[in-house]
Formats: sequence, C-alpha cells, structure tokens
Amino acid sequence: MTAIASAAPTPLTAILAELAAMPEDRRTPGMYLQLARTVEERGAELGAARRVAWLASFTTELFRPYLIVEAARRGLRIDPYFAPFGQIEQAILDDGGALYAAGPELAILAIRIEDTTPSLCDGFVGLPPAAARRLIDEHAARLEACVRALRQRSAARVLVWNQPPVRRLAAGLADPRLELAQTEVIAELNAEIARRLRAISDVYVFDAHRVATELGTAAFYDIKLAHLARMPFTPRAQAALAAQLARLAAALWRAPCKVLVLDLDNTLWGGVLGEDGLSGIALGDDYPGSAFAAFQRVVASYRDRGILLALASKNNEADVAEAFAQHPGLVLRLDDFVARQIHWNDKAGSLRAIAAELNLGPTTPSSARGSASSSPRSP
Repeated sequence: MTAIASAAPTPLTAILAELAAMPEDRRTPGMYLQLARTVEERGAELGAARRVAWLASFTTELFRPYLIVEAARRGLRIDPYFAPFGQIEQAILDDGGALYAAGPELAILAIRIEDTTPSLCDGFVGLPPAAARRLIDEHAARLEACVRALRQRSAARVLVWNQPPVRRLAAGLADPRLELAQTEVIAELNAEIARRLRAISDVYVFDAHRVATELGTAAFYDIKLAHLARMPFTPRAQAALAAQLARLAAALWRAPCKVLVLDLDNTLWGGVLGEDGLSGIALGDDYPGSAFAAFQRVVASYRDRGILLALASKNNEADVAEAFAQHPGLVLRLDDFVARQIHWNDKAGSLRAIAAELNLGPTTPSSARGSASSSPRSP
C-alpha cells in the first residue's frame, strides 16, 4: 500500500490574514468564535501567552473571542481573565482573590457613566452645571483610586477606558444650547481622567471615545444586548474595541518602531522624477499632488513623535537635491532624513546600509513605498 502524505496545516498567520482581508461589516461573531478556538488550539505558534485581566462595570466575557483573535492578528497570544462585572473595587482590594491569582501582566479597567452615574446620561437635562462637574470629578477620582490600589498590589500595566459618547443626548438637538452641554461634559470628563492618570507610571488611557466616534454611535451601541446580557456594544463594536486594545497591548509589549524608510517616486510625490522632471511630478494643493502633500504631513507627524526618517530611492542624487531645494510643494526637507541612500543599487542593500549607518538591527527599519493612498499606519 502506498502511503499518502497528509497536507501540511495552513499556518495560523495565513488563517488570520483571511479575516484581515475581509471587510469589517462582513465579519460575524461566529467567525470570531471559530477563529478563537483555532488560536487557542494552536496558540503555541504565537509563543508564550500574555495574561490580561479585565475589570468593568458591564459584562465583558463576550469580548473573549474578539480579544483573542485580534491579539493573534498582531502576533500575541492572550490568556484573558474577566472579573465579575460591577465588582471592581472588591476584586482590586481582595489581595488573595482571583484577580491576583490570574497573575495579569496587563489590566483593563472600564467604568462607564451609564452604569454608575445615570444622571449624567438620560437625567442630564435636569442636572445643574455645578452638580454635573461634581459628578465628573467623582467619576475620575474613582478611576484614579482604583488604579492606585491596583498598582500597589500588582506590577501589571493598566489600560483605563475613557468615556465614549453617550448613545443618545438627553436634550437631543438642543444640546448645544444648554449652559453646559452633555457633549462638553463628556469632553471634560475625559480630559480629567487623562490629567489624573498622567502622573501614574505604567498607566495608559484607552481611547474608547475615539473608537466609538470612528464607528458611529448607531453602530457602536446595542440596546437589546445591553438589556439581555449587560453588554452595551454591538458585535462590530466589540471587534473594533478588541482590535484597538490588542494594538495598544502590542505597542506596550514590543520594542517601538525607530525608523521609517521611504521611497521618493510615487511615494513622497506622484510620478518619477527622472522621467517627469521637477515640473512634472505631482505635488501641491491640487489633486493628485494634494494627496502626496497630505502624506508628507503625516510623515512629518511621525518625525515630531521622535521616529527617525530615512530615504531609499533609485534616483540621481543631484536631481533629488534639486527637487528638495526648489519644489514649493514639499512639506519635508532633505535635512529631515537622518540617512539617505539615493542611487541605482537594490533596495535591500539600501536598507542594510541604513541599518548599519544608524547602528540598528537589519530588521528594525520599516519601509513605505507606493502611492500616497497607502500611508503607513501608526507604529
């Protein structure tokens, strides 16, 4: 009998890539459940598990498959622990409790005003501004006290949710006419949360407000699920929140990106400098040049955050120097790039040369090439 060799299993990274390629609105809870089981069965491919604890004023167990899958997409194997909802202080102050037995490396703290301070939500119209600001201070103070108590008992880093926009404004369209608008209260609350936590080491604000704003409140909240399971967010919102949490966790646990290496042609400007000439490249206030100028502004923001910029381009160096000196549409200057490889040799060699010049490992630099519509994501 002839032996038939079994096919090698599909790599876990390839399975997760299929999800990443799918539009977000087509990803179902069932897909996440199935993928989470696969990740848990084959977690060894991702390395040692990272222990994450979640304390919240709402039910969080439904986040489990989303958090496991979205973390795996970023190369992290997550072992989550979910404390009973609403028992935040009890869990934190119980030195011998399940929270510390789980040995978390990262703790997520999520307390919503809808669950703890409803007068800031549906009862807002009848609330005097002074009372609203007192409740803001009390809510932020509670978060700070929880964080300080947790940090006294654990070396875990802490992610603290800020307040997302409320599902409905109590005054509706009249909210901007209130002496203190409800939207102002949310903004003041989030600013106060950030202010109080800024001075505590290894504590970071998770911007749930931003996630909700990008998704839209109608797609973010699920009122039926909130009543049925004390889970206020739609499956799509749960996936979006988990993705952002996983992204932040990866940023905390991995060495940061240090260098962004960019091409020039069809990257910092449209067209090919050597073929189109200085006057022929697309860069400026009008489309398509405006897209490349906008991309350069994003790159400049990375520079301002401390990320080093470098160039690797197949071009004549004199032509490039002329373009940077004379083209009025350039946002970046040649001096913004700490290392430059401008010649006709291969790009791989240019990356190695930049790494050597900056005394970095050969896999450290990131590179971006192609059109301005594919600008790199935040490291």
